[in-house]
Amino acid sequence: MHPISSNYYPLMFLLAFLLRANRLKPAVVKFFRGLAVDNDQKAPPIENKKLTILREIVQENRTRREILGCLSDGMWHTTSELARYARKTNPVMGLVTVGTILRRMQEQLGEHFLEQMVQKAEEGITSWRIGVDWLDIVNEILKEDETPSNSSIFNA
Repeated sequence: MHPISSNYYPLMFLLAFLLRANRLKPAVVKFFRGLAVDNDQKAPPIENKKLTILREIVQENRTRREILGCLSDGMWHTTSELARYARKTNPVMGLVTVGTILRRMQEQLGEHFLEQMVQKAEEGITSWRIGVDWLDIVNEILKEDETPSNSSIFNA
């Protein structure tokens, strides 16, 4: 007899599909990925130096902050969608510049910071999301950086 009963196969198939289709909330995805990944393959712990770099990225550049704000929900976003968000702070922002910004952040913070998925290679459609290990940290840093002058109470 197998350790997993055949009664659980439909449930396992459903969970695998939802994880693959990114239909579960990021916390649930993080939990199930932790179960599926061996301890040897887990992402290395995040260094203080990288946290400092992330804080600098958020504080120094409003365009990067806007892009990270969009990605902070943990879902996949296309480069064109991120460019629309970036145009809120810089109206001449294009796809190439946004792609360069994302690759630069990936180089500075490591390959586990941003996940990249090529949907249609022939059309050049790429989607991005923040790695599940970084998601909570990015949200905390974005909340830290919110200043009273940016809130709607003071802009009235």
